[in-house]
Amino acid sequence: SMVKNVALVDNELLGKDWTSNRGGSGFGKFLNLPNPEVIAWEIHDDFDFFAGRHDGFENIGVQYTRQVIFVKNGFWIVKDDFKSDSAHQYKQVWQGHYTYENGPNLLRATAPDASGHDILQLIETDSVQTSGRRGKQWSTVSKNSPNSFSFLTLIYPYRGYSNRLDEDAENLKINDWIVNPSQWKMQGTNSVCLSSNRGTFFFNVQQLSRDDLEIHLSKETDLFVKFQNNQVFIHSIGTGDQSVTVRQGGKKNEVTRTMTPGEHWTLELVK
Repeated sequence: SMVKNVALVDNELLGKDWTSNRGGSGFGKFLNLPNPEVIAWEIHDDFDFFAGRHDGFENIGVQYTRQVIFVKNGFWIVKDDFKSDSAHQYKQVWQGHYTYENGPNLLRATAPDASGHDILQLIETDSVQTSGRRGKQWSTVSKNSPNSFSFLTLIYPYRGYSNRLDEDAENLKINDWIVNPSQWKMQGTNSVCLSSNRGTFFFNVQQLSRDDLEIHLSKETDLFVKFQNNQVFIHSIGTGDQSVTVRQGGKKNEVTRTMTPGEHWTLELVK
């Protein structure tokens, strides 16, 4: 578990019940491994989307999912979502040799040719620790929570050190994407958005509004929304089914449907 890019809970490893071989050479196997499940895997013009889950932490009362979004010609977004009714320490493990540019919230790796990548936490975490063994190194980002928590992580590759993320910027801009300032009003817990002229990614939202357009969700989730040719496109990038209500100018122009992860919905805007 500690030599992969994984999410962990407390001191719980993914593999359990290790047993060595009879010869005692150090090789062996885990008798208990998590059961993985693919929730959705979709390819779009603007982004690619994957969501999956495993049951590796259910023995300690934690449900876990991971979403990976590849924003074309830009960066990746990784969301590790943990749901629990009790207190835990949640962790992300990232392989590589990193410096810490903004406490635990920005890790940076730079090669001799000045290329590299930044790992940015879009929701604040508590701490980061570096470990290593046999020439490998990894950083573990941690968050203590009384119940549930989501890591929302952006991985940004760059060529040339001057093209790295500006950790001191008040409003962070990533290529043509801006973090959080938006024409939309968001309601949710630790809500985050990334906006550009290509659309907006929303995370941890339950209600959105812009001008006379409202989007209501049955529970907090993640969406990609964009406008084009007097239409609004809504893509579900969460991990569960959602009842989605779209209202334009009041309840007389209201429509509701259930959306599954990876599904998209196109609506005509009322003129």
